[in-house]
Amino acid sequence: MINSHQIARIAEQFHTPCWIYDAETIRRQIERLRQFDVIRFAQKACSNTHLLRLMREQGVMVDSVSLGEIERALVAGFQPGGSVHAPIVIACPITLSMSRRAASQI
Repeated sequence: MINSHQIARIAEQFHTPCWIYDAETIRRQIERLRQFDVIRFAQKACSNTHLLRLMREQGVMVDSVSLGEIERALVAGFQPGGSVHAPIVIACPITLSMSRRAASQI
């Protein structure tokens, strides 16, 4: 857990606003969700590629609703698929060919 002294040092070094994420807390929250068949993350909430990579490593699937979100998911190591339970769930009318084209450029 981060303390107030560490927060002050981070703010001084990186300035504000600054977002701090605790990977262990995220892993614990994902573990709490394991009771469900599928864990999906709407990256509209946060598309930080480091967090997406952490979630992918934990088996979380990601919803992408724009080409930019698809590209960030690919950078984080997700692979597109054609089913509801694919690692990247494309939840908009962007064609799968666009996501494949983006994947081939990474």
